Amino acid sequence: MTLQHILSLPQDQVQYYWQTLAMEDTLKYRLNALVDPSWTDVLGMIRTHGTHMYCIMDDDNEIRGEFMLEAFTGKAAQIHFSMHPDNSWADTITYGIQGIHLILTEWKDNHGNPFLHSLYGNIAISNRASCITALKMGFKKLGLLPLGMYIARHDRYEDSTLLVRT
Repeated sequence: MTLQHILSLPQDQVQYYWQTLAMEDTLKYRLNALVDPSWTDVLGMIRTHGTHMYCIMDDDNEIRGEFMLEAFTGKAAQIHFSMHPDNSWADTITYGIQGIHLILTEWKDNHGNPFLHSLYGNIAISNRASCITALKMGFKKLGLLPLGMYIARHDRYEDSTLLVRT
């Protein structure tokens, strides 16, 4: 079980990918902060994040998850993971660790230096499963960000955990 590819998708393929998820009624696994995610929600997300790097993790031509990198600053970027719901929890951890390793060690600039040295994330404290998953993937907790996350499902802000992986 090894990630075969991390594909960076052009804008039109990002939209096609999400449209396929909508047609297969699997948006709820990817946009879990929304009560009943729709194609309109996806279009809003693409408008907000569309210019950022969006990638698919692939193993034996099976999509195992996706991630988006944004808020690039120096040699760091914010990462948003979404793992395939059919993965076991152990597979999710393994694919996440492998994906992070590829991002931090295999992606090089024109001089052969790693493109990124660290990844960071921000997870609502009520999303305990994601917090535990990120810690198992090697992220370290930096601290609490008061009211750092908007939860659309409940139309409120809540505290979040700030994490980093180097």
